Amino acid sequence: MRDIIAVRNQQKAEERRRDFLQLVLNTLGTANNIQVEHFDIVNRADFSEAHGESLPAKVKITLSDDEILSQAMIFLVAGYETTRSLLSFTTYLLATNLECQKKLLRSEEH
Repeated sequence: MRDIIAVRNQQKAEERRRDFLQLVLNTLGTANNIQVEHFDIVNRADFSEAHGESLPAKVKITLSDDEILSQAMIFLVAGYETTRSLLSFTTYLLATNLECQKKLLRSEEH
């Protein structure tokens, strides 16, 4: 995976693939700042004006190579699990419902 990231960083913009990994890598090259206002009220409670604290204006967030690798793996595993669950449940429903099996077979024949 590290080799893929290295290759993608060396490619020209028009040669790059459009996928999850490339989206994450593209964000590293921009100067995106995240406003505190984008977070929920629980996070805002950490900054109390009563205690003399003010909300920070902007926070710059960057990901390390290890964090990018971790996010890519989570994305792949989560996608695999949901697909597996969907296919398992569909197979179960077809196995327990003979009418649906027949209807599916008829649609595939035409």
